[in-house]
Amino acid sequence: MVIKNGSTLSKDYFKSYFKLRMNTLGCTLVEAREQTNSEFFSENADRFGEETYNNFCSAYKEMKEKQE
Repeated sequence: MVIKNGSTLSKDYFKSYFKLRMNTLGCTLVEAREQTNSEFFSENADRFGEETYNNFCSAYKEMKEKQE
């Protein structure tokens, strides 16, 4: 996936991305989050900016709450 550094990725983008990973890889939401953090952000929250990382965290939190 090609991501341009200048754009801010939305919460909806990450929700869709988590769902895609879960469906294609058969993993849990927690595993999808860990994999995305590792591969997408390279464990660096500032890689795509604070707002993008906050949207990533918000998407995970919202999806996690719906599962409970």
